[in-house]
Amino acid sequence: MPKSIYLTLIAICFSCMLLQQAQAEVITIAGSSTIQKFIKLAANVYSSRHPDIQFIIGSGGSTAGFAKVIDGRIQIGMMSRELTDDEKKKLGSIQHLVVGLDAVVPVVSREVFQAGIKLVDLPTLARIYQGKIVSWNQLGGANRKILVADKEVHRGTRFVFAMAVFGDPKARATKRAIILGDNQEVLNLVSSSDQAIGYVSFAYASGDVKALSLKVDDKVISPTLSNIRNGSFPMARKLYLLVPKNVPGYVADFVRFVQSEEAMALVKKAGYIPVN
Repeated sequence: MPKSIYLTLIAICFSCMLLQQAQAEVITIAGSSTIQKFIKLAANVYSSRHPDIQFIIGSGGSTAGFAKVIDGRIQIGMMSRELTDDEKKKLGSIQHLVVGLDAVVPVVSREVFQAGIKLVDLPTLARIYQGKIVSWNQLGGANRKILVADKEVHRGTRFVFAMAVFGDPKARATKRAIILGDNQEVLNLVSSSDQAIGYVSFAYASGDVKALSLKVDDKVISPTLSNIRNGSFPMARKLYLLVPKNVPGYVADFVRFVQSEEAMALVKKAGYIPVN
């Protein structure tokens, strides 16, 4: 083959590759790190069937997800809490879609659990987070100081926890609390300590941390699938996607997929409860 023809073929192939890359569509998603676990599973399945679709998936918390989708900086926002009244006013025509059920679960270090701390009521949780209860022996546990893990204020998980425990999503914890970001950061701290308490999504409450049951009106309510599904667990919540109505067709198609029966199996795989 003449060299000129060979070089021409290479140039054509290279141009085709560039054209294919240029034609790839991108779906941008951000917000709740809780929902990210499911969204990544769904994106992997979807992109395996649609190789021309690429995903950029960030986190940042529910408040950031709302703000970014409202401002048009992303196409899909993830929220693991209810909208505030102010957010509802700004929602406009943006769709507010439920994709799963979850709960915020208080967790403690394995050693704390084994020393007898397996149950707590909401007023006691409040006193722990306010710094009014500072040692586990005040609750019948070991003589160890309580290491309190809190989360950043813009996190949906913190919003749900603070509403249930304090009645105010903006209520501050003790200054001694360690402020963390996503669920994994809380898990890392609580699992590596012998005296810590924190709170995470139900899907993360396993392994080297132990979930606490809650005492409500003299009833013990454990964080189980059935109690979350029927809403009896106090910190049960819905998981939402925020989607503008005018998104491109390829984004709308992905949204239809995440609401499908197949995607609900992925919700379950991620550790959450399907809505169907």
